[in-house]
Amino acid sequence: MTGPDAVVVGSGPNGLTAAAVLARAGLQVLVLEAADSPGGGARSFDPIGSGAIHDLCASVHPMGAASPAFAALDLSGHGLSWVEPPILAAHPLADGRGAALHRSVGLTVEALGPDGPSYRRHLGRLTDGWDSWAPLTRQPLVEALSPVPGQLRFGLTSMRSAAAVARDWFENDVSRALWAGVAAHSFAPLTDPMTAGFGVSLICAGHRFGWPFARGGSQAIVEALSEVVSVHGGRIETSRPVSSLAELEGTPTVLLDTSARVAARILSGRQPRLRRRAYRRMRQGPGVHKV
Repeated sequence: MTGPDAVVVGSGPNGLTAAAVLARAGLQVLVLEAADSPGGGARSFDPIGSGAIHDLCASVHPMGAASPAFAALDLSGHGLSWVEPPILAAHPLADGRGAALHRSVGLTVEALGPDGPSYRRHLGRLTDGWDSWAPLTRQPLVEALSPVPGQLRFGLTSMRSAAAVARDWFENDVSRALWAGVAAHSFAPLTDPMTAGFGVSLICAGHRFGWPFARGGSQAIVEALSEVVSVHGGRIETSRPVSSLAELEGTPTVLLDTSARVAARILSGRQPRLRRRAYRRMRQGPGVHKV
């Protein structure tokens, strides 16, 4: 029996997506997961036996609903069902006021009162241009400075700090709070450059695709991806940690869906020295899901 054409180490959503794409292309794929179940941060469980499902990490997935990879894999045909609330998010203030982000641009504009026209002018226009600039969110930053008008608008805005955008676009604290709450998904000080890009991407994705959660919990995303892998002949093996690339000797393609430090350990001396040092010194931060 010949070995697999490709081994994916780690079974988070990114690793499973890679495995699914390779399996659909006709390659023999093996996914190795150190834990006793696949999923990475996209696991769901019932911690107290009440029947209520808890997501281990993220619950709401606007970029999952917007993902071209997920769309190409037809996850809905493999059991994934998105639940889409009409109000995506709300930001209350201490005095009882608050603002809501609606799926509809128009309803959001109406709810923001005097700041509504500015919201429509900036975020409404960026939402309309989603198809032109959204691919840039999956590419290196330098490519965001494209001469295409929609892409240039997104690129220049995304490089700014969320705090600067809040001052320039909005007059009242309710609108600024709603914007800041979304941009805070950058997990960085809102005065930092490029934090505006998180606010723009998530708000516009919400207007285009909603901020849905997976019916049955985020684990349902993993189950759908796993089914795609299995249907196309791939295998997923759990409780299979990999400590060195030598364990996979002879495998033509190896993909690592791991942290930088784990990748450095697996690759050992096979990386260039500077890159190996950068991987080992990388500070852990909040997780991201980019497919």
